[in-house]
Amino acid sequence: MADVLAGFDKWTAMAKLLNDIIIDTNEGIQKDNVTIWQGHLHQYSNDDWDNMLSVLEAAYEEDATMFRDYDVTNINNARYELNKGIAGNISRALDKKNTKRYAWAVLMTMREVYNRFKGLDIPNRPGQARLKPAATNNYSQLFTQ
Repeated sequence: MADVLAGFDKWTAMAKLLNDIIIDTNEGIQKDNVTIWQGHLHQYSNDDWDNMLSVLEAAYEEDATMFRDYDVTNINNARYELNKGIAGNISRALDKKNTKRYAWAVLMTMREVYNRFKGLDIPNRPGQARLKPAATNNYSQLFTQ
């Protein structure tokens, strides 16, 4: 049985980390990001993934409007590969050469869905400087007509 509280904690922590990477670097997230893979994805067990996917699935049941078709595909693909790995007694089933793409895709879905629920607009692409407050000036006060 999945631990949805643990899954929720991991999901939100990872979404915040990914958003911070985008904002701090002003770049899109690279697929080979060491912080993400070494610090998290290479460490996640089947239970960790089951927990996170269970939360995403419950969130979909609660409000499907927060999910795009590709999000549902990513969740279903990750769930399928995870269940296949669990059935085959494969530890860290989404951390194998042929399954990492599913882990990565659902990780991006986790961030995007989190952002939709929170009302955040942080696209995963270069040029995020616009997320910082716009510079203001006092032009109208300096120059009167």
